[in-house]
Amino acid sequence: MGTFTEEFTNDTGFIYNSDYTEFSGGVMQQVDTRPANATFAATYTSSINANWGDGVLTGAATGGAEVSGGFLDLAHNDVRYVTYDADLNADSQQEGCFRILFNPNYSGTPATNQFIIEVYNAAGALNNRIRISHTTDGNLAASLYNSVSGRIINIVGAFSPTSGTSYEIEFNYDITAGASRLFLDGTQTGSTAGETGVRSSSISYFRVGADFNGNGASNFSIEEFILFSDVQHTANYTIGETINETIYLEDTISVPQFVYTDLGDIDGFTSFSTTESGNIKIVFNGEYWNGSAWVASDDSYAQANTAADINTNISTVDVSETIDLKIIWEAQNSANSIDILAIGYTSTADEEAPSLTTVFGYSYNPDGSVSQREIIITLSIDANEYSDRDQIRNKAVYVTPGTNGFWSVDLVDNTNMETGSYYEFKWGEKKENRVVPFGDSVLYNSLAEA
Repeated sequence: MGTFTEEFTNDTGFIYNSDYTEFSGGVMQQVDTRPANATFAATYTSSINANWGDGVLTGAATGGAEVSGGFLDLAHNDVRYVTYDADLNADSQQEGCFRILFNPNYSGTPATNQFIIEVYNAAGALNNRIRISHTTDGNLAASLYNSVSGRIINIVGAFSPTSGTSYEIEFNYDITAGASRLFLDGTQTGSTAGETGVRSSSISYFRVGADFNGNGASNFSIEEFILFSDVQHTANYTIGETINETIYLEDTISVPQFVYTDLGDIDGFTSFSTTESGNIKIVFNGEYWNGSAWVASDDSYAQANTAADINTNISTVDVSETIDLKIIWEAQNSANSIDILAIGYTSTADEEAPSLTTVFGYSYNPDGSVSQREIIITLSIDANEYSDRDQIRNKAVYVTPGTNGFWSVDLVDNTNMETGSYYEFKWGEKKENRVVPFGDSVLYNSLAEA
């Protein structure tokens, strides 16, 4: 019996997308792909709710507001809008940014004021309000109010859109430094507002499609928008940054090959296990279990298996001397990670050689930090008869824990040795005697420095 083990201590031999996957502290994990300081994002591909954010993501629709064709559809020239919780999502007081893909259902000047986004504390309350609108005088306007309902800034710039065309509107405000700007398709419109002021934390809601009283006939759609807690641009920029549907993205990672080099041949796989967090799936030797058989996989998350599914069906995997594994992250808003992967196997040499038990554990210092001090393991008897044929020498075995403290070693079990045999485990000044039982693996209680 034997075990192939991967500990993910470094990325040597792995093939992966470094934008989506990283190695850190003995763990392979997904990368947070959100832009720096982004607090809320909605792409409207399937729901009025946000894709991700720092606060509550659920939107409250009014007047029949709904998603249609990849847009938040408010283009009916009537009162319909969506309201969101601003707490943690849109409550940056002194500095921030709103970036919106706005698609009007009219050309030129709107017949009524179009309230694109409104941040507010309560219905009718001007304190801390932010409004972005397209007004009946043909201007794109962005205004911001202080904590006592006084208007600090009001930026306006000419805007004559074409119906059915998406425009990127970005409002950057900084009322501490006194530098607020409004951009249309990456080009600044209106003047830079140099006014300063103070907003308080009394910021409760933000709304798409109507003002703080729920007034205003909307006649536009929103393709997507994203909010930030800091300024994104201070000069003209190139538009086109995409918003990811999830924080963590799907990635297919090729694991370095496991290659069998011992005596005999592999004649079967016996177990499969991982130490993981989240939802990962695995492709085993280019195949996945489809519920009734192992078949070719396209290396997607849909055509892969959980570790539990693989373990249940491991005995029917085609035997091979090399093992190719692919780990596939699920695209989602919580991170996946993995730090240990192990595959048990039997070989034809097992009929002649003594059985081995994988002994493993973690090594720590008294303060809980990882210890990588070398562990020395020695059999107590110089020569031991095993099944009337094998002599097991008491030659020392050395093992060094990895960067996460994990260590493992294959040892001949004491079950069939002479009575009284045991292994001495020594690390630093500390020694312990242990009997290794027969079996696939055994967990050694975590070692700690004396």
